[in-house]
Amino acid sequence: MVLLTFASIALQVISFAAISIGLQYPRSGGRSSAIGTGNNSLLPHCAALHKGELWVSVATTPLPAVRRPGFVPPQSRLVVINPSDGATRDSGISLEPGATGVISVGDELWCISKSVMTRIVDEQAIPRRPIRALNEPSNPFLYHGELAVIDRNTNDDYDLLVWQNNEWSEAGRLDIPGMNATGAAWLFPQVRVLATSNSIYLFHSNGTSVRFREGLSFVSDSPAASASNPANSPLPELGSETDREAGWTPINQISNWGTVWDVVDVDGDIRIYYVPSLNHSIEQIRWQDNAWIHMPLSENLFTESLAGVGGTPAYLVSDFLHLYELGNSTLKRVAPFEPISPLLEWFLSVVPTFLSYALGVTMLTVGTSWLMRRYRSSGYLFGKRTVTQASVARRAIARGIDLLISTCPVFIGIGMSVPYLVEAEKLGMTDPIRSQLVELVFATFGIWFLGVIFLSFMQGLYGITPGKWLCGIRALQTTLRPPGLLRSLTRELLVYVDGFFFLTWIPGILLIAFTPHWQRLGDLAADTVVILNRRPSSSETSGSEPAEVT
Repeated sequence: MVLLTFASIALQVISFAAISIGLQYPRSGGRSSAIGTGNNSLLPHCAALHKGELWVSVATTPLPAVRRPGFVPPQSRLVVINPSDGATRDSGISLEPGATGVISVGDELWCISKSVMTRIVDEQAIPRRPIRALNEPSNPFLYHGELAVIDRNTNDDYDLLVWQNNEWSEAGRLDIPGMNATGAAWLFPQVRVLATSNSIYLFHSNGTSVRFREGLSFVSDSPAASASNPANSPLPELGSETDREAGWTPINQISNWGTVWDVVDVDGDIRIYYVPSLNHSIEQIRWQDNAWIHMPLSENLFTESLAGVGGTPAYLVSDFLHLYELGNSTLKRVAPFEPISPLLEWFLSVVPTFLSYALGVTMLTVGTSWLMRRYRSSGYLFGKRTVTQASVARRAIARGIDLLISTCPVFIGIGMSVPYLVEAEKLGMTDPIRSQLVELVFATFGIWFLGVIFLSFMQGLYGITPGKWLCGIRALQTTLRPPGLLRSLTRELLVYVDGFFFLTWIPGILLIAFTPHWQRLGDLAADTVVILNRRPSSSETSGSEPAEVT
């Protein structure tokens, strides 16, 4: 008995340690271990395709839960994604301040920030700090073959700046509404530019709405205004707000100042991908027949940030550096090869430890049952009634069946939540992930509690549960009457103490083995015994029928 007990304890200790390691969900899904080591480190905010790879700027510092449109992190770093399989690697290049945009120009990759220009050649960063610092720049684009941005200066005017001779040079002042109708500055202005092979498209957000126009319109006294190009000619009568907005088309689908959005050229198609609000999946609109048309997506993608990369094919990078190839109405996930799902992989990783755990419990249960049958009497006497107490083996099988009913939803919920927990830790528990976790936790433990109530109700009224019925045993008061709901509920809840929350069943089994009436802690607290559910022989009864007879 002593050797059997020590062997079972050793097996269960090994199982406990192995399960604890397995529950840490060590799989990384094919990503480099250097990626995602800090909070918010997997939130992309700009990206570019360079030499067949996607270079994505991600934040390296914790970000505020609520961020205004166009928010730029104080620090960022570059992560490289292989578009063929979605595998990621850290380039080792950090940017401070954070990049407002990245663009590929020939064999060079340029990262633009407000005060530093970083040129990357052969994955080596060459920073330069120009004399003119940017105030609120747009994303970079090519203007007549030269690197350019549109910068909102301190006077609420918009300047077209071109990178020449390692400095920013003003190429003209653009006619973009810098004031609202009352003459006050816009709350959260933002400008984005989409340059295609045929034209330049300008998107302007004033914090409450988004406007769109084709081509750049310069102020009349700007040296870059050109009468030969209608798209670049000055607007007539620039005095009024209405005239200043001439040529602009509102994008009614995007109206919330907190909306996350990006513009992507998908094989010549101009599209906007946006997230209308928290806990809302991504939406898509397309510029067609001089109007923005909503195009439903076949997949639901919940993300807090996104970065689009145009071309053929075009890509979208979402939270956790998940890469999607863009189709007409689809978001095709590009992911490292995973022959099985992460959840199934986690499940298979804990199977060996679970088997060793089950073997330890089985050895202790069978050994204890055999020794108790050999050396202890199974009879229980109350008054003139004598009944047979249930063996540890029968009780263990019955308990296993009942636990499947009451706790299986809990383990399924925990297994489903493992990926969410891992990603939430990387993301810093942002609101969308937090709300999903809260719902999952409440649903999981709500179902578990309903299962416990169901078992307690049946056991309280009749002394049986599905497991006990199948194994032919009953739980009754020591007076051999049904225990009632309160006693039964006490007994069901204390089973988690007897089993040390399923880590080891040694305390409960040893209590059954050494107490006079084969009672575990739950039985002692509820004043119950577990007996065989059979009709006793005439020699076992005297007078009335015993209470355990059905």
